[in-house]
Amino acid sequence: MVDPQDPGECAGSARVETLLDREAIVWLSTVRPDGRPHLIPIWFLWDGDAVLFASKPQACKVANLRAKAECMLAVGDPMADFDVALIEARAELASMTTFELLAAGLLAKYGERMRAADLTAGTFAETYSQVVRVVPTRWLPWHGRTERPPWRSDAEPTSAIQPWELSSVESPVPPDLGPRVRLVPSL
Repeated sequence: MVDPQDPGECAGSARVETLLDREAIVWLSTVRPDGRPHLIPIWFLWDGDAVLFASKPQACKVANLRAKAECMLAVGDPMADFDVALIEARAELASMTTFELLAAGLLAKYGERMRAADLTAGTFAETYSQVVRVVPTRWLPWHGRTERPPWRSDAEPTSAIQPWELSSVESPVPPDLGPRVRLVPSL
């Protein structure tokens, strides 16, 4: 596993690794060449050092990572009191084949889902032939709604969170973007 660069900020690494071991989906965030974000859920395998996933070679996420290797992952259960982790990382195109990734554990993890989607291991490997290796550089444990959990030794109780509500408003933007939604404090 990557040694934490800053123990104060990375003290939750065991918890993050637990999330990576148990969760089925990780969200990958990359940056498009024009600066817009690109966010996508992916099937993945955590090998103890890196997140590995297979992709179509010409997918937007792969093109983005070829241009800029820095990315971010989010993993966890937002319904469980926002028990998620954010992971800053650096991606690289892996030298392993998709068949090797399937044999390393991806098929065991997702075999039932693949069968439900009428995907054989061969079809999956042919379609998703680019393996990407994403190496964490920093853990950012997140726990949104309640007091900070005990993995932060300097944690202080958070103040009450002000509720928010969605409010649809007309915005002075081009009509092709449609109405905007903004968050406004609820009183």
